Amino acid sequence: MSLPLLATDEVERFALLATEMESTADVERLLAHDRELHLSASNQAPTTVLTELVLNLWNHTQQYRQAVTRLFLTQGDRSLHFDHHLIVGALQLADSDEAVQVLAQHSHRNHLGLARRGEVVD
Repeated sequence: MSLPLLATDEVERFALLATEMESTADVERLLAHDRELHLSASNQAPTTVLTELVLNLWNHTQQYRQAVTRLFLTQGDRSLHFDHHLIVGALQLADSDEAVQVLAQHSHRNHLGLARRGEVVD
């Protein structure tokens, strides 16, 4: 995680993105904000290899993120939004340990959502 490299105004932008994601029912708009939040944070790492790896993985898994987001929204599951606010909170506190823990839980929750739909890829 590129936490030490994030400027205060970037973290404030992430907070706005989390709020915007929470206020929309449009899956594509939510996913666009989600992409900006997650990729902007990781793009600060001073390595092109890591940046390219994260971007390729993100693009490759887009269909699964779309499926799980639709599932969460149709079921009224707000955990997706809680996770984003917790991630931003960790960034605001510059707590990389907390940020990593929340990201791991966020990823795990998405994996479970896909498992319920029978769409998990090993």
